Amino acid sequence: ELLCRSQIEMETTIARLAPQFCIEKLLTRRVETLSGGEKQKVALAAIMIADPPMLILDEPDAYLDIKGKNAFEAALGRIRAKRPDLIEVRIAQDLDTMSRYERLILLKDGRIIADGAPSAILTDHVLRRNGGLVVDETDKPGNPQSVTVLFEHHQEMSALLAVENLSFAYDRNRRIINELSYNLRGGEILGVSGPTGSGKSTLGLLMCGLLTPTAGQI
Repeated sequence: ELLCRSQIEMETTIARLAPQFCIEKLLTRRVETLSGGEKQKVALAAIMIADPPMLILDEPDAYLDIKGKNAFEAALGRIRAKRPDLIEVRIAQDLDTMSRYERLILLKDGRIIADGAPSAILTDHVLRRNGGLVVDETDKPGNPQSVTVLFEHHQEMSALLAVENLSFAYDRNRRIINELSYNLRGGEILGVSGPTGSGKSTLGLLMCGLLTPTAGQI
């Protein structure tokens, strides 16, 4: 609509682009009912409708699980194959993401300290340390001393938050949360994990009181 496209042109373009981003099933949903990962894919599809000469992506896979990240990268690959003249700028902190790009610009304190091929920059240990891309040896993945505690339970502490038979649905046909019950106690560290669209963010919004439960109580 903002590009002054006709109704039939809009519908044709959406029908063509939706399968590229695996969002066909989302077209009848309200945007506020989508998960963070689903919103990421819809946002990219919405940008590509305008056929831009440049894509600037700020950690676009931040809300995606592994399957979602792979699907997202595949969608970007298809875009690049069809648009070899497209400029793609990816703001990233993940080393694996950095290594896949042709050119890497490394910033520190508002200045460029490196600009070149990722293979050269990421193998320069002095440069990596100066740019904050190297952690201490004890923090390497897989070292037992560096593993963050995801869950600690303190039975002796009183419950600060009680969830009883909590259910939530954005619409009648799609229940996101289904009869959850648990207590959170003082001093507890709780990790919530699951694939994109499984209800993690929704659960957080419910606990903060930003959404009202469909059933049950907090």
